[in-house]
Amino acid sequence: MAKVFCAVLITQPSCCSQRVPVIDLSLLQCSDVTKRSVVVKQIGAVCRQLGYFQIANHGIDTNIRRDALDAASGFFKQPLEEKANLESDDFRKPVRYCTNSVEGVANVRTMLKHYAHPPTKWVHLWPINPTDYREKMKTYAIQVRKVALQTLEAIFESLSLRSNLESQDYDHEGIQMMVMNNYKKGPGLDVSNIGLEPHTDYSCITIILQTCQGLEVMGRRGWMAVPHNQETLHVHIGDQVEILSNGQYKSLKHRVILNRNTNRISISSIHCLPMEKKVSTAEQLVDESNPKRYRESSFNDLLDYLSSEKFNGGSFLDTLRIH
Repeated sequence: MAKVFCAVLITQPSCCSQRVPVIDLSLLQCSDVTKRSVVVKQIGAVCRQLGYFQIANHGIDTNIRRDALDAASGFFKQPLEEKANLESDDFRKPVRYCTNSVEGVANVRTMLKHYAHPPTKWVHLWPINPTDYREKMKTYAIQVRKVALQTLEAIFESLSLRSNLESQDYDHEGIQMMVMNNYKKGPGLDVSNIGLEPHTDYSCITIILQTCQGLEVMGRRGWMAVPHNQETLHVHIGDQVEILSNGQYKSLKHRVILNRNTNRISISSIHCLPMEKKVSTAEQLVDESNPKRYRESSFNDLLDYLSSEKFNGGSFLDTLRIH
């Protein structure tokens, strides 16, 4: 029988101690239908109860993951004028560099964001320095997308909606956005040292690779730190799956606390349905006892919201709820 292992997380003053489920992704490829079914049910259970988990045996080589982190780090080490060429406040830019500050700490977070799927459409727009950035990040982006498709297939299957994923043409037209983050070393681990404010992602799922601890998720007992494990990837549920599941699976609220020992590099691979595709609640999950809870929306609608006068830092998902 397939097992879900648990990684004991490191207790921090700012969060509660809990456990993070770790799923053996290789079991989804198992020829034994019963074993595969058990893993799908386990993924459904953690999505319903927590909205996050980690995946082991995902198939992405250690060197590929290390190279991607090195490429991101190399970009952030470039001279300011090199990075400034990509700086923009336009949410629609396919490649965008920006910085964030919090009270008392300037440029606490620097970020590079760009689209990645299909690579042939986007790679020529990516940074040219460091010179191996495009090659290393492309290799990782392709590999992590394969992982995302396997994981999403299991999530949809756990909702008995596998055919819905196929009908969305997600494999060919779905969005993949890579977000590289560089967080400054912080003076401590209390809540005043927040590198990224609490939020949810407008995605189906987000897969995170990180160099050290710093990511925190909202658990059943409050904020908790995501342990750093070099062999696993962190997965959390986004707004699009919450909408599609009619709230059965909740979008995960998360934040980043500055690490007091070192700068933190993370790579978030965000996976969504196609840009213009309206995400709506699956009809199979709506009945008299469970009325529709969300209005339909698309990634393009999100960009319109972020660029409009209506945006005041609030959650896009909250604007879609049917009260």
